[in-house]
Amino acid sequence: ILAVFLFAFCTTSLTQFINNMTVAAMFNTTAMQLALENQIAVKPMLTLLAVSAGLAFCTPIGMPNTLIVQPSGNYKFGDYLRCGFVLTVVAWLSCCSYVFCWSWWDFEQNKYSTASDGGHAQVTA
Repeated sequence: ILAVFLFAFCTTSLTQFINNMTVAAMFNTTAMQLALENQIAVKPMLTLLAVSAGLAFCTPIGMPNTLIVQPSGNYKFGDYLRCGFVLTVVAWLSCCSYVFCWSWWDFEQNKYSTASDGGHAQVTA
């Protein structure tokens, strides 16, 4: 659980200064490896990667659209940090909680399955 929070924290921290697509490409294999080592489904981890790589609200550097509106809105660097920090923390915690609920739901669904294929039997006509 701590590894998932730290992973999301690292991607969110790095995306403040680097483009979000670059961060997602850099951490793609790490997310899959972390999911396999912690027995979490890969899809929730990749969703966490995509969302946490998009949480660049603390600085105007990470996203081009925030750099565009900075001069016209007369924004300072501290304005982004003051408002964006709270938004980033709230979105980060909700995204991590969502991934844990999603992983728990998949685990519970597969735990009570009686089919040998994990409850995903194919229907043929």
